[in-house]
Amino acid sequence: MAKVRNRSLFILLVMAACLAPPAMARSQTWWWLAQVTPDAPDQISPEAEPEPAPVSPEAESTPEAEPVPETNGENGDVAPAAPSAEEPASSEPLETAPAPAQSVPVPGGEAPPELAPTFTLPENLPEGTSLNIAGSSSMEIITRTLLQRFQDRYPETNTTLVEQPADVALADLQTEAAELAAIGRSLTPEESAQGLVEVPVSREKIAIIVGEENAFTGDLESEDFVRIFRGEITNWNQLGGPDLPIRFVDRPETSDTRRALGDYELFGGDLTTQDNGVQVSNDSTADVVNALGVDGIGYAIASQVLNQDNVRVLSMHGTLPDDPRYPYSQPRNYVYLNSTTLPLTVEAFLAFATNQEGQEAVAEAKAAEAADVAAADLPDQVTGMRPNGQGFVTGDRAGNLNFWSSNGTLDGTVAAHTGPVTALAFSSDGQRIISGGADGTIRFWDAVGTSVVEPIKAGNVPVTSLVAQPDGSFISANADGTLQRWNDAGNTLGEPISGHGDAVRDMALSPDNQTLITASKDGTIRQWNVADATPKGEPIVGHEGAVQALAVKPDGSFVSGGADGTVRQWNAAGVAAGEPASLSGPVTAL
Repeated sequence: MAKVRNRSLFILLVMAACLAPPAMARSQTWWWLAQVTPDAPDQISPEAEPEPAPVSPEAESTPEAEPVPETNGENGDVAPAAPSAEEPASSEPLETAPAPAQSVPVPGGEAPPELAPTFTLPENLPEGTSLNIAGSSSMEIITRTLLQRFQDRYPETNTTLVEQPADVALADLQTEAAELAAIGRSLTPEESAQGLVEVPVSREKIAIIVGEENAFTGDLESEDFVRIFRGEITNWNQLGGPDLPIRFVDRPETSDTRRALGDYELFGGDLTTQDNGVQVSNDSTADVVNALGVDGIGYAIASQVLNQDNVRVLSMHGTLPDDPRYPYSQPRNYVYLNSTTLPLTVEAFLAFATNQEGQEAVAEAKAAEAADVAAADLPDQVTGMRPNGQGFVTGDRAGNLNFWSSNGTLDGTVAAHTGPVTALAFSSDGQRIISGGADGTIRFWDAVGTSVVEPIKAGNVPVTSLVAQPDGSFISANADGTLQRWNDAGNTLGEPISGHGDAVRDMALSPDNQTLITASKDGTIRQWNVADATPKGEPIVGHEGAVQALAVKPDGSFVSGGADGTVRQWNAAGVAAGEPASLSGPVTAL
């Protein structure tokens, strides 16, 4: 059960606010209270007189009250401020276990406070050493990224990650089926009493989100969201918005982010919802964003949704999650079982996760999480066929390129992008692969997956399609609706080409390579002169909604597939040919 911390101070602050002059508006009171108790991660202090057993980095001191009345919980949002991101990292060598440095700043995310005591990072680990981690889905990308870097440092170490709900991961820890648990919430007092100790590697704001086309543009109070959550506010007009029912998009009951909300006093530990919404099956922010539509509202880790084009973050009390006064947050923790001797690999991993190198890995993982959300409405997998028919390559949401033989045997996997791979193309001779990612980069690979030349930045939005030309040059398309021509060395040819009002979903070249055809989320198809990037004719319309797939026939005519579930045929000039074929669902590939 959540408890309000520093209740006496809290009551004094509220009394002071109530006795202030009537002219003081609610927003001013909120600002004043926030300045008295600024937001920051939990304070961490060592336990008194540590035994030979490892000293718990969990706080003995209690965090201060939340700036907004009755929203404070176990998450410690308003404890003394964490070190500034501008503070220099420790200059001591890693082997002497320097204090953890701040991570690369990520909007809506906070680096954890300095851990006390620090863990010792050994120079090496014995050959054959193993580390088993059980973790929730909210920690998967962070843990996989840290484990990859950890194994780079200690290549003889064997590591295993099993994805489990937080409660199951903690149970595995207690039965010694796992040596660490990775969870995105705080431990309960009961869990801490069982000898579990949490080590934070980050703290995240929890953002309240709506779809990009949602008409509501107002501000929420903390209690507004609680009432929406419980089904007490069911129409946007109750919040000053349009007369439209609210559809609440909830996360699974095992979600760490959901559980973190229950720590707040306003929820009172009661996370019961009503029948005014839907619950996504996976604890995935991309799934939540896809489900929002024009009437939905949900919640997500802020660093995953801030500054995204496909989702909008609502302000609360006039602040956004990049402001420390924004109410809700959750930690990202690793948990170990306190014992007389901390296993060497566990201590090494905790030391690594909280030092500068580990914090850089955490920041990289957060960028991958954000990239996954940016590509929320893009396919989970993209495919490129080898021109000789001897196999194919797929790109997945984890950022990997997977190499397959013609009989369907997986020949190898290469880590390619931070976040999902969103586009693939082969050169005409099959000797070069071009990949594009949700991270906005384009990369080049030889036929067996060896990286060649450095990645190039194609923009700040996902690369959504690639086509290669016979001379080695290529064209890329972006989620902002622009096209870019490149030479075979990856240098731009001319300025970006604007012709669509939304993301380009697919591209295809005519058989003579003189005409480029593009399909867009804006519902149009366009044709372009490859030589000078000028448009050919007016936009072609026919689909209701996004046009998502193209295929060109040898005679230059082409076929398009749309989110409306239709397949349409066009002649080489873009004139409709015949009646559309209707399918049972959206067409995503042809």
